[in-house]
Amino acid sequence: MRLFLLLTSLFFLLPSLSAQEKELAVMAPLMLSGKWTGKLTQEKGGIAKTYYYEVELSLNGQDIVGTGMIRAGRMFGYFNIKGRLEGTKVTLEDIEITNEEIKERAAWCLKKMPLHFRFQDRKYKLIGPWSGVVPWRDCSPGEIELEKASIRA
Repeated sequence: MRLFLLLTSLFFLLPSLSAQEKELAVMAPLMLSGKWTGKLTQEKGGIAKTYYYEVELSLNGQDIVGTGMIRAGRMFGYFNIKGRLEGTKVTLEDIEITNEEIKERAAWCLKKMPLHFRFQDRKYKLIGPWSGVVPWRDCSPGEIELEKASIRA
């Protein structure tokens, strides 16, 4: 009996998950352009454990271009970004650092960010891991969680 209930529940839940993914894939191109703000975390070995992070994105077909900004205390870095949208997968990559203030013998990581477009807690979000490099080594990886900036009327 329990097995029957479990299988019946899965039968009804799977189509709704697929429908939700389809809905998000339709919404992603409409919502992706604009400002996203949030945080970037980094495993041990970075300048900080948590950073303020924001991106301003523009979508042209499936191609993404934009800028990013990272901040930890008084240190900051600005980046040009490129990427691609495929369904609910948003792949972003830092192309170059355009401006920075950082302590001596430190560098901002050029990041690769395979993110997922989600609707959580009544907000559109970009969530996922990141990895990166500086000229002399790989960076300690981490996670990114960004929220779509509010639309004001």
